[in-house]
Amino acid sequence: MKPTAINTSGAALHSKPTLVPTNSVSTKDGFSVRARIDPTLPVSDVIRQLCTNLKVADHPALYALRDENDVLITDANLRRAIKDKANLKLVNAPVVEVVDIIEKLSGREDKSMKLALFSLQKYIQEDSFASEFLKRGGLVELLNVITITHGNTLAYALKALQNLMSLDYGWSNIPPPFISRLIDILSNPLNLVNVCRPATSILKRLVEADPRFATEADYLGVNQSGQSGAGLSSRISSSSKNPTGTKPGMKPPSEGVWNYGFDLVFDLMKAQDEDEFGPNRGDRSIKVLETVVKRLSSGDSMMAMDSMLLINSLLKNATESRWEELDDELERLNIRKAVIRLSSLTTSEELNSSTLEFQANLMSFAYRRKNTPIDLHSASVRNALDTIWAAAKLPLPESRTPTRKTRRGSPRIRAGSQGAEVYDGTSYDEPSSEEQIWVKLGFDSENLRTEFARVGLLGLDCLRVLATASRDYFREIVVEQLSRPPERRCPVARASNEVVELLSEHYRLINYALRDETRPWHEVEHDFLESEYREVRQRQMRELEQQDDLLNKPPSRKYVLETEYKALEDKSMRYLHFVDSVVKIPIRPGLDDLPERVDASLILEVITNTCAIPPNIHPGSMSPADIPSPGAPLVASALSFSLLSTRGGSLADLVAENSTVFSDWIDGFNMLRGDHFTTKETAEFVQSLTEIGLKIKLLDLSGEKVDIPDVIYPPPLPSTTDFFFAEYD
Repeated sequence: MKPTAINTSGAALHSKPTLVPTNSVSTKDGFSVRARIDPTLPVSDVIRQLCTNLKVADHPALYALRDENDVLITDANLRRAIKDKANLKLVNAPVVEVVDIIEKLSGREDKSMKLALFSLQKYIQEDSFASEFLKRGGLVELLNVITITHGNTLAYALKALQNLMSLDYGWSNIPPPFISRLIDILSNPLNLVNVCRPATSILKRLVEADPRFATEADYLGVNQSGQSGAGLSSRISSSSKNPTGTKPGMKPPSEGVWNYGFDLVFDLMKAQDEDEFGPNRGDRSIKVLETVVKRLSSGDSMMAMDSMLLINSLLKNATESRWEELDDELERLNIRKAVIRLSSLTTSEELNSSTLEFQANLMSFAYRRKNTPIDLHSASVRNALDTIWAAAKLPLPESRTPTRKTRRGSPRIRAGSQGAEVYDGTSYDEPSSEEQIWVKLGFDSENLRTEFARVGLLGLDCLRVLATASRDYFREIVVEQLSRPPERRCPVARASNEVVELLSEHYRLINYALRDETRPWHEVEHDFLESEYREVRQRQMRELEQQDDLLNKPPSRKYVLETEYKALEDKSMRYLHFVDSVVKIPIRPGLDDLPERVDASLILEVITNTCAIPPNIHPGSMSPADIPSPGAPLVASALSFSLLSTRGGSLADLVAENSTVFSDWIDGFNMLRGDHFTTKETAEFVQSLTEIGLKIKLLDLSGEKVDIPDVIYPPPLPSTTDFFFAEYD
């Protein structure tokens, strides 16, 4: 049929003989027209005029416009379609499509369902379509289809639900039994990849739809699209109460989707295993987690990627009450090795991002364990202590031999202020003060809660791994230390805790650095392992010999600075006493020769380059090069500074004798006020001390010939002012 030209601008066709069509519009019957569409009209008016000109008998509300890619034409994209001269189609309106799709879904005929689900995947993300679909009970039909189907039909249905859940409304009533169905689908290793991928994404979305992260608008039921989940049948809505509760003082969400979260999903994961193995599943891993971790090795890269995203979502959203259990489950499944293997096989940018997120989540879990005190009532803690003691194979004192009130394994454990402990019905008495049991392993005391206070569960885990990774070696070093005099022993347990604390800070910094460099930490670990340790150590020794930092930069000035700053902070020395004189004069002990004073608490700010050296200064008071010649213009000295008052104005305008004195006073005042040092000299000095300390640690100097203290304290404040600071150049 020959195309016809029509006009939707509202004017008669004959009034515009030179009509230039903007778009081609085709109908369901194969009829095609060239139309000039007015971009200022709403889409509903455009459709009405098209139906009028094409003499369509049905009501215009039953029709819609789509482009060649089946994108629905709305008021928002109409202008764009006209500008691009898109080929448009006059098709069924979303309401008609919805009625047809729901009818086919409820009919349960496989071929019809597949066709309906295929269309549903495309249209469900459109607000107008989703609105009609939800109003007419489409969600309940979709959930029922997922419950009873298998194979490709199930894959199409899951994909449609995944697309629906990309919206922030309409799926607030998914019941726990259906979530259990999703978990069953994921747990079955025989299910097709096109089934498991959308199921994995749906479960991830449910984990993230946590009431903890809902906004105020979500809880007030604000919904821009105004959609509703009405129409769910009683078999769905009866079990869809908010399982995780709402925030105090807030209304439950009427249209929101924040009804699920980690706790609900994780509990249903465990419930699946309890249904299969009973409440005592022993050391079995959670089945669905085991399957998801195995899929990290899937030959389908997208399946592996989706599994990685689900694991990251679980780690990121784990709650305080269940994170430790999730951590134990994933450690049992050797999740780290699985992720490393996946990263080494695939180098996509998305996977690198997920790997970095994974290691950040692991660091977060490690810090949670580090900050979680050990609970001596916990069976897992006592089992770990039993394992450590058994690996050391140390004999118990005769008074500690097992009786009917004590169990074989670790000695009685002191719980600090909690008194006697109970473990599996067996009593543990507190040890007396003269007994040394856990001290034999290198602890300072018998109070294990205090011993692990800085490293928490992480420290206990690491000590257990140290004891079990090589039991013979662990026993040898413990026995060897016990054979030495107490002052010559290396406290093994304390050393383990110190290393844990040091490395936790170290890997935290590396993790932040690797976020910027986008390098997974196993790559950095590989670089370290491939380095030749002997060469690195020799290079460090050569650098130390060349620089000779320990000899060329004595720490005497550090004592001076710390003493000065300590004096400035002393509450009994809150005033800065001075004398205003044109010549440098000797000062007697005490304050008699210093009549002027400045209240240090009034110092608001210290600013530099503020004043010039007075022209009448005595030549012996400063370097001759710094004293201005008579008649020369006054120029602010680089060594000058002023103490600005909180009340306005300057408390004192000062010029230092030299750069060293200037640096000491400027940074002394800054530190007194809580600011950082600002001068180059102090910065270089602190950097030198830091480098020396770092090199000493890296070289692992034994200190056999010299005693290097861990902490250097400044000397006490002088009792009088009859002293001077020695200068070291």
